[in-house]
Amino acid sequence: MHHRLPTILGIDIGSVSVGVVQLTTDKRIVKTAYAAHRGDIAGALVKLMSGFDLSQPIWVAASSATPETVRASVRFDDQICCIAAARRWRSDVRGILNVGGEKFHLIRLGEDSGYLGSRGSTSCAAGTGAFLDQQARRLDLADAAELSRLAMENTATRPRIASRCAVFAKTDLIHAQQEGHSLEAICDGLCHGLARNIADTVLGGRPIVQPLVFCGGVARNAAVGRYLADFVGTAVNIPDHPELFGALGAGLTFIETHLGIEENLPPARTMTSPEELIQTAIRKKTYAYPPLTLTQSRYPDFDSLEQFRFPVDSDAGDGRTVEVDRYAPLAGRQDVYLGVDIGSTSTKAVLMAPDKTVLAGFYTRTGGRPLVAMQRILESVDHLARRRQRAGRIRVDRRGDLDERGLRDGVHHEGHAVGRTSVGIGHFGSEPGVAHAEVAAVLHAEHRSVPVGGWQAVEGQHQAAAALADGGQASGRVFVRIGRAEHEGHAIGHTITILVLIKESAARPAVVSG
Repeated sequence: MHHRLPTILGIDIGSVSVGVVQLTTDKRIVKTAYAAHRGDIAGALVKLMSGFDLSQPIWVAASSATPETVRASVRFDDQICCIAAARRWRSDVRGILNVGGEKFHLIRLGEDSGYLGSRGSTSCAAGTGAFLDQQARRLDLADAAELSRLAMENTATRPRIASRCAVFAKTDLIHAQQEGHSLEAICDGLCHGLARNIADTVLGGRPIVQPLVFCGGVARNAAVGRYLADFVGTAVNIPDHPELFGALGAGLTFIETHLGIEENLPPARTMTSPEELIQTAIRKKTYAYPPLTLTQSRYPDFDSLEQFRFPVDSDAGDGRTVEVDRYAPLAGRQDVYLGVDIGSTSTKAVLMAPDKTVLAGFYTRTGGRPLVAMQRILESVDHLARRRQRAGRIRVDRRGDLDERGLRDGVHHEGHAVGRTSVGIGHFGSEPGVAHAEVAAVLHAEHRSVPVGGWQAVEGQHQAAAALADGGQASGRVFVRIGRAEHEGHAIGHTITILVLIKESAARPAVVSG
């Protein structure tokens, strides 16, 4: 489409997304575009602009959040952009709640629409769109939009999930999974917690005067909007395309402050391609420290005899994929043991012979569904056995023993149970045969005749480290005490005290804590 007069291109680029709005000089919207940039700001902007008509002269107005690499005729403060867009949608607006990908704030306006002040979040991204995006990835969902949809479908009791810190939220999320809450209920709890955090931060003990406009990418989350209305005690008005308020406001502010004022009007530009919007900054990279190198130890060998994915038609990016590695030949008839570790991010398992030889390893994403992940592991074990086409096959128990209480005798050989675990589903294991992961690491090192001076574990939810007294080796007699750590009624982790008895070559036993 061609226009007689130049148009205004409003651009707003935040921490997670790009928004573009094209306006005529009489404030009519010609075209809009919005997409997540996933770190490739230039690529995302160029791709979006390929659908715009750049053959006519344009002025480029950007929000202050937009990087300097974008060529803009003029830039405006983010809050000024939000106010301009909100006033266009509703002239009597008194409050603007803007929740974006990395921050949020409430702008208060007077009866004359004059600016009274604002209150918002700190540099922490908890309670923002990035927080929801992160939780969606942990739950193996496509994006925050799917999380919102599932939250709106929930009819069960929602779990209480902290949202002031992503670490606390992850711990609560894991406990909710272990307690058997549905995915819909967990998503609902996340949206409820996020709305509470926003309201507690921006209210400051002061009531909100109507009308209140809710904008930013998170405003597209219907569940968050519903809970915000409950917490702030007033209706929350969500306009069309609330995610574009930054870009729309930049364009509107340019029209109001520059058009008609000759000395303030920059020259309009014509472009032959969207790439002309990007300017490349030439900067020499410098490094304060040399690159890390492994010099005091050797990297472990992870080579296997056979590798494949299950199901066979899946790929590495598929959340249902189980990566299978076979490390040793499988005999025609043999007893095996199944070791399982269900973590917050991934679920792992090994098949081990009675002589402690690891036969095969299995890895898959937990994805917020620990029971489903364990079922995939068992199916891949059965698939491996069938691939070998041996007479004495390992088979998967399909009698429903996998439930909210844990996995019970889930793998059989010739009709006899050879695997048992209750770790990670519903509770920490307190039964015989259940050991904490760090203790298992010490015992594994001892089995391989490796002197144990200490251990360090970095997992999806926590990390811990300790040193053994006098550099002794663990005897295998390990005692574990696990306690629940809480903050303001929310579980934030577990305290672990490990008593390791050192072999006679060591001077004394050691108590280590993580």
